[in-house]
Amino acid sequence: MKLRWALAGSGALLTLCLSVMPVGTGLSRVGQVIGLAAVLAAWGLWVSSRARWKLCGLLGLLLLFFVVVPRRRLDEVRLRRAIAQEARALVGTPYLWGGETGRGVDCSGLVRLAWRRALVREALAGSNPGLLRDVFTVWFFDASAAALAMGYRGLAAPLEPAPRGVNGVTSGMLLPGDFMVTADGLHTMLFVGDGSWVEADPGVGAVIEEHVPSANGWFSAPAVLLRWATLRH
Repeated sequence: MKLRWALAGSGALLTLCLSVMPVGTGLSRVGQVIGLAAVLAAWGLWVSSRARWKLCGLLGLLLLFFVVVPRRRLDEVRLRRAIAQEARALVGTPYLWGGETGRGVDCSGLVRLAWRRALVREALAGSNPGLLRDVFTVWFFDASAAALAMGYRGLAAPLEPAPRGVNGVTSGMLLPGDFMVTADGLHTMLFVGDGSWVEADPGVGAVIEEHVPSANGWFSAPAVLLRWATLRH
């Protein structure tokens, strides 16, 4: 009995604490998975042996479904609109290094968070559960701006360089949801359409939306333009 309560309590507390933290790391994500596993293990110890096997079978089927369900053709226009909406919804959010929640977000956290939320919306709207694998990958495998620019885990692919920054880019070559990473890998911003970009600006200390041309130094910094790999398929 004590073991069950200890597993359930510690697992739930670990998962809850790490989930509400505004700063996310690879270690915190592993901790959340372990905490959830501890809660499930405690529940398994609580029920009868027969129910335990049913639970294992159900979890196995869910895992199999999550892994093998094919990704359906997505509505790219709807998904890109959702990315822009999710990014704009974060305008005014405080800048927090390492943050990726509505309580605080940094530049790469903003780009990933808007992408994850948009994917969830498209998975539900388009009855496309295969997209949830992309959601989990982007959530579990943390990626800095520099890592995204270097093709970390194939999450994004370059479109072309922007040696004069996004101020010198013709917006017709970009679509909402595309993003940029500065050549030095220090900053990233998300394109939301009509020449507008959303960024978590460390100088301003918050998420802002600006239109090109802008006097903001990030807009003239040499950069590379990127697109999420899912949108290139």
